[in-house]
Amino acid sequence: MALWEQLLLFGIPGLLLFCGFHYWTPKLTNKGVSLIFSFWFFLWIPVIILLPLSILLYWLGGGSMIFADFKERFHLVAFSNTDWLWVVGAVIFTIIADQLLEPVGKYFARLRFFSPPSYLPAPFNPPQ
Repeated sequence: MALWEQLLLFGIPGLLLFCGFHYWTPKLTNKGVSLIFSFWFFLWIPVIILLPLSILLYWLGGGSMIFADFKERFHLVAFSNTDWLWVVGAVIFTIIADQLLEPVGKYFARLRFFSPPSYLPAPFNPPQ
């Protein structure tokens, strides 16, 4: 995949998240929208945009809207018992890694470029 394609695929959602957290969430909370709604809305905005877009591009690319073809293209298959073990293992690993890397997150949160917005709750805005 070319660099410009990677920049589009990761840059646009990243820009949406940045603007959502730093500009649009404070604007919505100032207009009376609850913080929990506006924060989670902008956290999910890439998925909200990219999911219908992926279905549209699948259809425009000649994809059949028959459920069997759609299911095959988007790999919608049931999890096996082994798959569920991998999921549980990944969740446990993620929780442990998050705790081990917490000091790194606090370090970067002190740097101006990486500092989260001050209005965010504690899980997303570690104490200095």
